Amino acid sequence: MIVDNKVVVITGAASGIGRALAERFVKEGAAKVFIADISEQKLKQVAEEVGATP
Repeated sequence: MIVDNKVVVITGAASGIGRALAERFVKEGAAKVFIADISEQKLKQVAEEVGATP
């Protein structure tokens, strides 16, 4: 996946596929990964764990 210097926005990122995508995009070198989810508490936890921006 080529995401170098790209900005990524992921919805439903607090669990499942959304979380996995966030982890992958961060690892692949995206310039910025923004994540969103209805569960604010889980979202903040995932953001800290994977290095994304809630």
